[in-house]
Amino acid sequence: MISVLHRRLARLEAALKPAPEQGFTVLLEPDLEAPGAEWQAHRQAIKAAWLRGDRVGVVRSPDCVDQDQPEAGVEYFETEFHAWLAVLAGQRSKHGKANRLADVLASLRGNVLGVVAVPFDSEDAP
Repeated sequence: MISVLHRRLARLEAALKPAPEQGFTVLLEPDLEAPGAEWQAHRQAIKAAWLRGDRVGVVRSPDCVDQDQPEAGVEYFETEFHAWLAVLAGQRSKHGKANRLADVLASLRGNVLGVVAVPFDSEDAP
């Protein structure tokens, strides 16, 4: 009887245990004119992050922004600020909100508005 209760309790604990948080690795892209060894190290860092199961974010170097050769499974950002916003948005909240970014916004003084998607009209596009 006790062993049945222990098994059921173990199942309940496993079901209620929160899933582990996925890591997020932010890397800085080497300059376009960087030596091949730097680019090789950058690619190895991306592969190492994938093997750990992390999401991978790459901050593009200013001279590589126009280069359009994205790697599959990599999120590209224009600045480190944007990358860290994505990191916070992907982390679990400590105060019961949607995510850590919502925690930070809620902790700011004054009125804080949530993030709202702006409708995009393709006819008005340049």
